[in-house]
Amino acid sequence: MALTTITVWGATYVVTKGVMSELTAIDVLVTRFTIGFLILAAVAKATGQSLMIQERSDLKLFIASGATGVAAYFTLENCALYFTQAANVGVIVSLIPITNVLVMWFFFRDVPLKRQFFIGSAIAVAGSACLTLATDKLGAVSPLGDLLAFLACFAWPLYCVVSRKLSERGFKIIPMTAWTFFFGVLIMLPFDIGFGSKISLSTLTDPGVFMGLAFLGVFASALCYATWTGAVESLGIAKTSLFLYAQPLITVLLSVVFLHETLPPLAIAGIVTIFVGLIVAQKGH
Repeated sequence: MALTTITVWGATYVVTKGVMSELTAIDVLVTRFTIGFLILAAVAKATGQSLMIQERSDLKLFIASGATGVAAYFTLENCALYFTQAANVGVIVSLIPITNVLVMWFFFRDVPLKRQFFIGSAIAVAGSACLTLATDKLGAVSPLGDLLAFLACFAWPLYCVVSRKLSERGFKIIPMTAWTFFFGVLIMLPFDIGFGSKISLSTLTDPGVFMGLAFLGVFASALCYATWTGAVESLGIAKTSLFLYAQPLITVLLSVVFLHETLPPLAIAGIVTIFVGLIVAQKGH
């Protein structure tokens, strides 16, 4: 379940970058997660799963879930794609297993941290710096994009914290994910309108845009958010995060093949260094 999720998510960077030639970053997110919400709400109703939110404290958690797991994480990620390569974004967000551990330790203190974890983290960050320095010399790449991708690495663990709290309160995967999408879209919508949305009937009916948004909304959002949450519930966040190692490999391969992106030797060395750091860090907690 986790591997399927990561395979689809690995392709989203390439698909999103292609769709963003016609739409803004927030356009893509609003459309993508609206599709996801409608699908999951329909599934919840068809299977008799309640979408009711009765406690105010639960409502606050759902708003936080949408703010972190949709609005913050994906806005940072999509905006990063404006300034850097899809390969860079895919590789940098592979640092999430490290930030996951740090954030979980901060909130729950149930994840032991050893010296090896910090050594591995330093190695991975050094690899990320190599990747940025190597691709900064390319015309269409800016360090700002890599910085935004790095900040996204802290938004996703915050979503995992909130989703864990919601799961502990007895909410099922599909209703929980549906509300996350709903509040994420609600938060992003004013910004989408304010910054000048490019959504139009002619744009949405363009075959390439339509197929891209369908993939992002149905598979990468509705299906994969549910399967990821299910994987976290069954395996735990630490074990599930291990599958994130495969995501950048998929992204790099697809970005080179379909987007014709370039990776200089130093960038490849940086990618390898990141993986070495991740492996060392994972053994240190």
